Amino acid sequence: MLQTRFKGSLVNQRGHIWTAEILQDNPTPYATVAPLTFDADEPITIEWPDTQKYEPIAGATATLNIISPADRTYIDMYQVQPGHVMLRLSLDGKPYWQGTLDCETYEEPYQAAAGYTVTLTFTDFGCLDRLKFNALGRHSVKWYITHCMQAAGLDTTALTLHTTLQHTRIVTLTDGTTTLGNWAKATLDEAYIDAANFYDEDGTPATLHDVLHDVMQPLALRIIQRAGKVAVYDTNAMLQNPPATAPITWDADEQTLSVDTLAQEATIKFSPYGTGELITTDTATIKTDLLTQSEKIYNSLFNPYGKDLEGWGSTFTFHHSPANNAATGITNKHPQAQYFALTSDRSKDADGAQGIARLALTNPLPRTHISLDVDYKPDNGHGDPTKDYCTDPTVEKRYEGKYANPTGVESGAGLHGVLLEPLFTMPRVWCPAATYNQPYYSLQERALQLQLTMELLIDTRYNPFNTADPPDIWNEKGATQWADVRKAAVLIPYMLRLYNEQEQNTYTLTAAGWKEAILNPTPSTYLAYYSNEWASDRNKPATSGWTKNKYSLGLYPSFKQQNTPEYEPIPLPPEPGYLELQILTGAAVYDDADIPDSGRTDYYPNSNTYRLIDMNQPDPANLRAHSVGCYSYFINYAQRWILYKFPTLTIVRNSATNHDPKPDDAEYKAWVNPQAKDNISIDTTCGTMLSDMETARGAYRTADGQKIYLRRTNTATNPDDLRIEYDLLGLIFSQYATRHTILEGEAITPTAPLTLFTERAQPATARFITMGETLNAITGTSTLKVVELTPETWTANILKS
Repeated sequence: MLQTRFKGSLVNQRGHIWTAEILQDNPTPYATVAPLTFDADEPITIEWPDTQKYEPIAGATATLNIISPADRTYIDMYQVQPGHVMLRLSLDGKPYWQGTLDCETYEEPYQAAAGYTVTLTFTDFGCLDRLKFNALGRHSVKWYITHCMQAAGLDTTALTLHTTLQHTRIVTLTDGTTTLGNWAKATLDEAYIDAANFYDEDGTPATLHDVLHDVMQPLALRIIQRAGKVAVYDTNAMLQNPPATAPITWDADEQTLSVDTLAQEATIKFSPYGTGELITTDTATIKTDLLTQSEKIYNSLFNPYGKDLEGWGSTFTFHHSPANNAATGITNKHPQAQYFALTSDRSKDADGAQGIARLALTNPLPRTHISLDVDYKPDNGHGDPTKDYCTDPTVEKRYEGKYANPTGVESGAGLHGVLLEPLFTMPRVWCPAATYNQPYYSLQERALQLQLTMELLIDTRYNPFNTADPPDIWNEKGATQWADVRKAAVLIPYMLRLYNEQEQNTYTLTAAGWKEAILNPTPSTYLAYYSNEWASDRNKPATSGWTKNKYSLGLYPSFKQQNTPEYEPIPLPPEPGYLELQILTGAAVYDDADIPDSGRTDYYPNSNTYRLIDMNQPDPANLRAHSVGCYSYFINYAQRWILYKFPTLTIVRNSATNHDPKPDDAEYKAWVNPQAKDNISIDTTCGTMLSDMETARGAYRTADGQKIYLRRTNTATNPDDLRIEYDLLGLIFSQYATRHTILEGEAITPTAPLTLFTERAQPATARFITMGETLNAITGTSTLKVVELTPETWTANILKS
């Protein structure tokens, strides 16, 4: 907390009292507040360097020249972080200016022990260059301004707004047509920017200075701290409705007159940082040091060390923990699931894998009832000795059940019998809306779409990364062969919900597309896993080792497709919002006999059936641990591993040649004065949202994510011609196409935060604004540099195509 450490006052030559107060971060107030003794020549100065009319930040530097009462009295203030030492200046008892110490440099005379002058420099917005942005989410322009003010220690300073900025959006009329709504005065609470815009591809944040600069410049806004206020304004507002108007009162014998620069043309380049990455491999991470349990997995059941097989096989370690704090980025995890990470000795497929474990039978010993023909037999000693667990149909019904083909049930009913509990939930991520309006959004109509991918491991092998074929027949060969021919497809249920800014669930993805959210919906969306080689080899399992999901056509995947993509294509939601992805428990396993018209009836009389892998089903006979994949219906109990890697969710462009959804740069140009020599170029990371900028993080949007229309002086009525960049080009044209007078000299310091000046020797209609100023507290004067300001009048003819 900032505590007052030094304080002093002086009376200037005009009888005004300046007070300087130096505060330093300290947990408790200082026992005494030491006095400040000022240097007689220039004790306090504040400098606002020259800035052009299109530059947004008019920062200032205050210089304090004080007498050191002892050796190195003030040196320790330079050994702190930025923002931890602050100067507050007041004039006649009223706050005037405040800023933080520039910690970069320090210098004082070394030959004297006391009584020498020390110069301390403070800046208001300068410290923002050393502070990194660290926020997430979507925020208004005003939020970014106040956020940066708070970081600079200016949150106690009043913020005033003087702008002609207006906003509107597209509205739908009662007859279904759309039009621009009525224009309204902007308060800067209407236009939103995604905070992700201010992080690069490596996740490195921008400085707060860049953030403040970038959100304001396309809007032609400027910010300055002066006379106890932080003012945000634009030059058009200064002319139309100035906060204060006053004549310049010169206070010296000499002033100079010059002219401002001209520009030949102006260019504004909006580089929208857009990416399709919503949920990435870095969204959720495992804290491996908190995985307190681990088991070594060897080559196979009876050849754990690969004896006489040097260099062959794979071994790895399975690290795991049920602790909720063992991962970041997961908002909810099933209490019976565990986080896991694999490290490998000789298995590249295992190394580095992380995610959620639903089943992991790492102990090989219970499954040792093996005959010489390598057929696995059930362990009747752990169940009912009168039952044959491989063939008795009553056992099947009791422990697993056989469920009818759900084809024909009402829409959205889903897979009956799957216990659809949340397994884990990913954090919500912002997603733009679809630009197409069909209820199901056919693939051909999608400009952009979502791509959901998750790697899954459902495996019967003791070591799922090692072969079960000779020479390693002891890696559950029988169970693997039995299960593989019965795993033609696996469906994993999931839920994808859309939330608005008020955290209300507005839409839910269903098998028929996005539907308005209802209470407790039955999931009907599934990730499909199957082999593209199934048509030629029906014994190819749907999952073997790590397997990616493939494109699904509903409850029955299109097995006969070749080279289907390894992801699930999903239409964008009908409105923007926050997507929440939730993977649910259970899995539906289809035999190839389950596929309609397959002609396979050798396993099941009713070919249209499927079985469930559901860890929540009761297992009173402990079949999972002791019975293995014998020739039965027990697909639920034959598995050793059910592992999920964290999913990814990405926006892709529906194009055969270019899937990258990153929007192109937008460049705007205008003629200013063809006879001039120099050009003005402005690069921005924020700007108008165009039709192909759905993923542009720097595009201005409404609070609910829709396109927002902004203007200051633009008179166009066609929505396509309403781009805030045109207004900025209009400002440049109005102020740099013709000569504008600059006056400079010593004048009585203006008292208002913002002043529009007149000058007695200039035309009566001429108006000037401050271009730069150096305030001298002791004399009560400022070296003032003002530039002529003319009305922002322009037409579309200045724009270059």
